[in-house]
This record gives sequence, structure tokens and C-alpha cells, in this order.
Amino acid sequence: MRKVKYGVGVSLDGYIAALDGSTDWLHRATRHAKGEDFGMGAFFQSIDTVLMGRKTYEIALKMGMGGGGYPKMKNYVFSRTLPPGERDGVEFVSGDPAELMSRIKSQPGKDIWLCGGGELASEFLKAGALDEVILGIAPVLLGAGRLTFPPGFSETEIELTECKQYKGGVVGLTYRVLKTAKPATKAKRSKRAK
Repeated sequence: MRKVKYGVGVSLDGYIAALDGSTDWLHRATRHAKGEDFGMGAFFQSIDTVLMGRKTYEIALKMGMGGGGYPKMKNYVFSRTLPPGERDGVEFVSGDPAELMSRIKSQPGKDIWLCGGGELASEFLKAGALDEVILGIAPVLLGAGRLTFPPGFSETEIELTECKQYKGGVVGLTYRVLKTAKPATKAKRSKRAK
């Protein structure tokens, strides 16, 4: 079965981007690892579908990515503000991530990459629609920025399945998502409070 993989570069203090959304720090932090692909070649061979939030999409456009999508892949952008539909090779969607993932996973294909951002990853956790978390931890502390997982999801059990050290001090961690705890209902919370 196809898996949804949240794969991102992250600072040691848990940020995937600076406050302005930039990721220049990631290139500076890995500049001493010339020739290292950090496992990205094999990763890109394993996927054929890309998911991203609107903010990540807008950053991709600023970086010069044609149409904001990855070539030779099916691209989805989750947005509450942009109208749904397909434009320039990108399908804009809204709503429950679990419903879309159920539809996509039922189709033949490779794995699915949730490339950002953190808010979308948190929504996927809440919906129980995330299978793996793949972090490339860069040797840098940002001090502030956009979190890998912003608050708002329930406690989630994960299992380390792979740990690799790359040139330049980057560490690659892969986790399998086991179980997301269900938040207590309002009725249960009020009984506990009594």
C-alpha cells in the first residue's frame, strides 16, 4: 500500500523554515557536504505524488519552480483561501486530508511526499493520514522559525526505523507513525474535572 511520508530538512531546534519562510539556512548548514545527496535520490525514486500547503507552494513559486509543482509528479496544494481545481499542473484542494488520502491511496502508484509545511503535517497527524516522518536534521540552531509540527495535534506514538549519518553533520531519521491518541471528548473532560 502507498504511504504518506512527511519528509523535510529541519534545524536541530525543530524548525523547517525561518520566520519569513526561507530555507537558505539549510544550504549554508550543509555546504561542507559537497556531493552528498542525503538520500534524496533514492527518496525521489520512491514517490510520484507531492502534497504541500499553500505557504510552501508560494515559497516554491518564489524559488522559480515552474508552476509551483514538481515535474513528472502529481502535485496537490492544500489551501483554505485558493479556489479548488487544477491549474498549471497543480491540483488545489481543501477539506479533510484523510478523505483525499483514501482516494489517492486507492489508486496505483508510488508513495506520497508531504513536503511541507508544518501546519499541514499537523493536520495530517490529526486526521490519522500520515504514515512516516523523515527528518534530515541539519547542524544549525535557528532560534525561531516555522515549526516542524506546530501545536494542535494529539500525542502520537512513533517508531524509529532508520538512522543515518551523512557528510557535514546531517543526520537522517525515519519514523513510522504507529498510533495517534484520540483527544478526550468534552463530556469525558467535564467528568474528570468534577
